[in-house]
Amino acid sequence: MNFRSLLSRAVIPFSPRGKLRPLALAYTHPSSPIAACGAIGLTLWLIGAYAAPVQAAPAPIASDEKSEDTENLPKLTLNPDILEQLIAAEIAAQRGYGGFALQQYLSLALRTRDPRLAKRAAELAYRQRDLDQSLQAAQLWSELAPKSVPAQRSVLELQIASGRLEEARPNLQKWLQVHKKIPLAEREGLAAELQQSLVNAPNRGQAYALFESLLRPYEQSEKIQLTLARAAMQANNTSAALVHAQKALKLNPESANAIVGLSQLASEPAQSIRLLRDFLTRYPQHPDQEAIRQTLVRQYIEQKEWEAAEVNLRQLQQQKPNDLDTLLLLARVLLQKNAFSEAESLLARYVQNGDEKANSTKPGRELDIVYLTLGQLREEAQDVAAAIQWYERVQGASQRATALARSAKLLRDKQGMAVAQQYLQQRRAQNPADDARLRLLESSLLREAKRHNEAFTLLNDALSEHEQNPDYLYEYALSAEKIGRLDILETQLRRVIALQPNDARAYNALGYSLADRNLRLPESLTLIQQALRLQPNDPMIIDSLGWVYFRMGQLEQAETYLRQAYAGLPDAEIAAHLGEVLWLRGQREQAQQIWREGQQREADNTVLQETLQRYLGTRPATP
Repeated sequence: MNFRSLLSRAVIPFSPRGKLRPLALAYTHPSSPIAACGAIGLTLWLIGAYAAPVQAAPAPIASDEKSEDTENLPKLTLNPDILEQLIAAEIAAQRGYGGFALQQYLSLALRTRDPRLAKRAAELAYRQRDLDQSLQAAQLWSELAPKSVPAQRSVLELQIASGRLEEARPNLQKWLQVHKKIPLAEREGLAAELQQSLVNAPNRGQAYALFESLLRPYEQSEKIQLTLARAAMQANNTSAALVHAQKALKLNPESANAIVGLSQLASEPAQSIRLLRDFLTRYPQHPDQEAIRQTLVRQYIEQKEWEAAEVNLRQLQQQKPNDLDTLLLLARVLLQKNAFSEAESLLARYVQNGDEKANSTKPGRELDIVYLTLGQLREEAQDVAAAIQWYERVQGASQRATALARSAKLLRDKQGMAVAQQYLQQRRAQNPADDARLRLLESSLLREAKRHNEAFTLLNDALSEHEQNPDYLYEYALSAEKIGRLDILETQLRRVIALQPNDARAYNALGYSLADRNLRLPESLTLIQQALRLQPNDPMIIDSLGWVYFRMGQLEQAETYLRQAYAGLPDAEIAAHLGEVLWLRGQREQAQQIWREGQQREADNTVLQETLQRYLGTRPATP
């Protein structure tokens, strides 16, 4: 693994920090406007004791106790009928019978005229993704609690979410207080808040058009223009978003939000870079210059303009020497420039500062990538102990697998297989939960060393502990194939298919193993075709398909598929297969050329060596 590409996958937020808000994907709304509402505990209100907590589903029902209408609550006398119906409804909701619970709550709300019951009905309806019923219940809630701001907001957002935009228009006008004289800043805040709701509209283009028409009287506000730009982006209307961002910048030439938005909307990377660079030149002391420069740096990195990125990162580093984002970005740039020593120093500082500043510690995955990169840099320096120390710090499951593999292979290459095995065995003892992963890793090392019996025994010893683990069974099957236990191979691959019916690799492995031994070829073809349906365009599966056609004597089809596989993955085994078909079809010079290419990539590949021995008695001559 190349550590340059590894570090490039670190999760570095590409949006500026602080108050700057990029246009693209600036807001990801919860699944709907009901998101903040939890179970209301109506049973507690009625009987004072019983209420099993119901986890609220994300929904467009607003919830704000301070703005609820408590003046219109009915004075009820608790009677057995109401109590029985309410308990039945709440138990039904707890047990997943949402439809029954919804009807009971709606019936109770109409019967008692209690807005809290209508609110609960709206919540239950949305949990079942029934927008019509949810809107009906929210409208009842609003009717029963006419001063409730959450009820009004829920009706509005459900109208938007269900595509009833014309019904939503008067509510939008009311919410924006279009016909009232209110401070512009308050209206700007309301507009920004409502823009976030438009993401739920089935037709975001129509939602944007409605929103824009209502806000047209306030087009001289920079913030309104930026809000409209975000709404246009949500609707995939880039041209409209660009117009709004340009208007915002014209209204306030020093607007950082506007320049960042324009840079994101630029048609060419060079134009985006020029906009940001010119802005920084005009306003070198801008309060948001740091965030804008970081945006510029990331543009340079995306375009692989390493020198320009480094210059700007050095400026950022002068302002904040231990800023974590700057350290990571600069290290990434220096790795691309082969300045490994300084990059390593910066990454070590990144780790140190992240550890010391608990509130600034980066997410685990990001730190794991830094640890892996530092380990690889120590590998390059032939410092085995230090490399393994960095790898040992990796915690995330996926990155941890990479770290363990690198540690084991490093020990094998530098100190021998026995040391690598001892390392993995110690890790198994320390962390039994990793037993399967570590056994698989050790078996792969043994297989690479062609110690196939040991690899099989290692996996067989713990088979009963991992018999529900498809990855383990798959590797166990392959290890069995290496020692000629085809019965185990087939049994275990079929178990993998039973556990994971969509596991393309198991279908392919079983189909190929049959084809390679010239057994049950129709069944082999069926298995491989199923693998290809599950994982189209996979070169290894296409190679298997070509190989089974070869075994069936259909050389023309075999050549077609093998050429396709070789174009996608020119490895030694596919070269062996393609060369063999070409040889038998009389294209012997081309066959030998393909074999030579395979040798250059993997000279000791067993399949290729056996093929050359069978047809040439030796290796093909090197040109």
